[in-house]
Amino acid sequence: MPETGKMIAGLATAAGLSIAWSMWPQHNQFKLAENPFAAIEHYHIGLISLIAARAAPKKYAPYLDGLGVGLIVSEAGQEQPFGWNHSTFGASTVIGLTLTSILALTI
Repeated sequence: MPETGKMIAGLATAAGLSIAWSMWPQHNQFKLAENPFAAIEHYHIGLISLIAARAAPKKYAPYLDGLGVGLIVSEAGQEQPFGWNHSTFGASTVIGLTLTSILALTI
């Protein structure tokens, strides 16, 4: 599969994951304060995917890039993106900045 096709497959996977997440009845319970993963957002997984693409074999990198970009765009399209106005905003921001810094160092 050409690189463009792999990137589109990654974007499609991100779209599918975002739709499945929004349709999951208990997805709002994930953000409860007692959940240790409450600060994790879609874009964190997207940034991890972009970081992994830098270390992955070249044939997997476009798929991981598409997945990462798709999850970040999905997060940006939410009503309150990037943890804005959530009790976990500070922790989410620290995680996001850390992952963004790691990504910048891998480029």
